[in-house]
Amino acid sequence: MLSGLLLGSSLTSLAQSTATTPSHCFYGGIAAYSSSFQPLGGTNGHTTVPFQATVGYQWRPRWAVQLGVAYSGYNNPYFTTGTYDGSSGGSRGYDFSFDGSTYWRSVSAALLGRYTLTRDLTHRLQVDALGGFIFERSSLRDTGSWTAYSSWDSFGSEYNSRVITSNLLAGLGPSLRFRAIDHLEIVLDIVLNAPLASDTQHGIKSATALGLRYRFGQR
Repeated sequence: MLSGLLLGSSLTSLAQSTATTPSHCFYGGIAAYSSSFQPLGGTNGHTTVPFQATVGYQWRPRWAVQLGVAYSGYNNPYFTTGTYDGSSGGSRGYDFSFDGSTYWRSVSAALLGRYTLTRDLTHRLQVDALGGFIFERSSLRDTGSWTAYSSWDSFGSEYNSRVITSNLLAGLGPSLRFRAIDHLEIVLDIVLNAPLASDTQHGIKSATALGLRYRFGQR
């Protein structure tokens, strides 16, 4: 009888442990994002709010891998006019105008491994370690036309230029997850990035994402 009670107790404990341990599953999330490459609030006088979409796969109770893609951008149409008096070059003066737009687009793609450090996986608050690689790419395009005109002549042309910046980084940092309701978590990721190959970044910078994550499947 005693052995039966012990066996029943062991089976009950195993069932509870299995029921509260995350099984193999996918998860997805959306978050507000900010980094030196994509600052929250914008840059160069333009307001931007970067956002990050994340998909991941949990293949062990403590191990997961995820891909996060952050995006931001702006369009800036402009029209400017001016006058060239020609005095410095000894030529006749003329009026001119520029009619165009600048387009800025920025994308950051982070492939990260996630390892849960918290001892008890059933707690609402979990602490993870993140590590992996980040690829950043931005494009600034300036396109339009200019015209010069005077009382005796007019001429002009179109222009189209683009500047592309790319960075490859290695990242490492902590993550906090709080289970608000079943399957839904509030997640804060903070990753410190060091450049491996970079057009713009020097030294260690940080990237932060705060948002929601939904887990598909059983816990």
